[in-house]
Amino acid sequence: AGQAAVSNRFASAFAQRGPLVICPVGYAGTESTPYRRSLTAELDPKIVLYWTGPEVVSQAIAREELDVAVARFGGRELLLWDNYPVNDFDPERLFLGPLRGRDPRLFDGHCAGLIANGMLQAVASKLPLATVADFLRDPHGYDPLASFARALARYGPEVIESLGVAPADVARPDDLVAALALGVDAATAAAWLA
Repeated sequence: AGQAAVSNRFASAFAQRGPLVICPVGYAGTESTPYRRSLTAELDPKIVLYWTGPEVVSQAIAREELDVAVARFGGRELLLWDNYPVNDFDPERLFLGPLRGRDPRLFDGHCAGLIANGMLQAVASKLPLATVADFLRDPHGYDPLASFARALARYGPEVIESLGVAPADVARPDDLVAALALGVDAATAAAWLA
């Protein structure tokens, strides 16, 4: 209730071009909680909430999960705070592959948009963030492998150079995507991206 009161006061005191977006304490998952019920009962309905999906770092996010989360947050729009390719929980692990596991139907529901959370390594983040941009341009036509190939052609040399490791053998794009899916260290990434 306190967060709702402060948020409501802020939203009314400061003019903005769009709705105020706040991060709730319970920003992941689809459960009904006392916190969510209290927040949404008091919160101005025009305020949008961040949501990271079914998990803090979600492997996949389905439209049905969004719909349940929207209901748990009182029917309001949610802004997907996608924790891909973020690596602040394991800074030596790099998530360089394409965005996968995101339901293109998310934007047919109460999803206000998507904010991608990049890695601590800004240059290396260009590869996966380019694929996030492709997904957002055309969620229903998004092809992770084609998107990754474009990102690799555009940013691959820059990413390899930023990792500061001498490259090794070239991997096939589909094998490379599978290998990068769960994250790799900088030396392995540089070797595979060369």
